[in-house]
Amino acid sequence: MKAMRSVIATIIFGLFLSSCRSSTLALPPPIPNSGPLSSAEAYLARGDYYSNLKDYTYAIADYSNAIALRPDFAEAFNNPGLAYSLKSKSELSKAIADYSQAIQLRPAYANTYNNRGVAYMASGHPQQALSDFNHAIELKPGFPQAHSNRGNYYWWSGHYALAMIDLWQAHILLFTFLILLIWLPVIAILIWIVIRGSRSRHSAVQLNSLE
Repeated sequence: MKAMRSVIATIIFGLFLSSCRSSTLALPPPIPNSGPLSSAEAYLARGDYYSNLKDYTYAIADYSNAIALRPDFAEAFNNPGLAYSLKSKSELSKAIADYSQAIQLRPAYANTYNNRGVAYMASGHPQQALSDFNHAIELKPGFPQAHSNRGNYYWWSGHYALAMIDLWQAHILLFTFLILLIWLPVIAILIWIVIRGSRSRHSAVQLNSLE
């Protein structure tokens, strides 16, 4: 049972890292300016680019510069937490510390609660992880990643009925999102075609009435 729990915790952490990496695949090439920058937002952006390139040491350095310029910048604490998590599992304590600081600055930051929950789960603190997943869902109802992570926690702890509910809900939410993502552009194009056709017919009727 202990081995199974360890496997599930590893799976949760692996899925989290995979989602973090896949979410940055669409970013353009890195910002060419490698020197000092003038704003915390610029350091944050360049840190994100370095993180996308898996240069986590440089990314964390830029996030630190952003924090130095803006100590109340919640995103500048959340993003190094992600970088520490992606860099090495041995850096999870630093990730948790940064997530906690981000939450202190922005208590309604659902994504950071979810991220910290994953870090807690991977570092062997399941009760803290559950608390964070619950808080993330309270702040952001219909949060598929948090439902999935909480479902994996319930499965890990042997609460299989609760696990199935959360995992099923997570899949429904993700499936709904994908359907909307695929079909909304199609629906928009169809509406545009209908409107354009209607305008063309209206113009034709006006022209015919003048003849």
